[in-house]
Amino acid sequence: MFEFRDRTLNINIAGNEFIFEVDARIDRTIKRLSKEAVDIVKQYQDEKKTDDEVISAYKGYMSEILGDEAAADKIFANREPDVRDCMDILTYIANEIARFNQKSALTPIKGGK
Repeated sequence: MFEFRDRTLNINIAGNEFIFEVDARIDRTIKRLSKEAVDIVKQYQDEKKTDDEVISAYKGYMSEILGDEAAADKIFANREPDVRDCMDILTYIANEIARFNQKSALTPIKGGK
């Protein structure tokens, strides 16, 4: 009997639990957002983007990846966001997804007679 792998990732950020499915869509999203996030940081370093513009973009990325429009508001409920915090959170999310994908790749598919 074949059973599908559980692709559900549960992560906790600042006391908030987010549960989402890690699938091809999320992998494409991470790849796209990683490039966009790097471009935004370069613009920020060149003083072409303000702190508020970077934070707003990164908050949007958090919501898109985590599948929760209010994700950033929940994460920053007790803290004023800054660029570094946003970068750290996105890095954490990307690392957790990568760890999950690696672990999933090493888990044998259940099957049999």
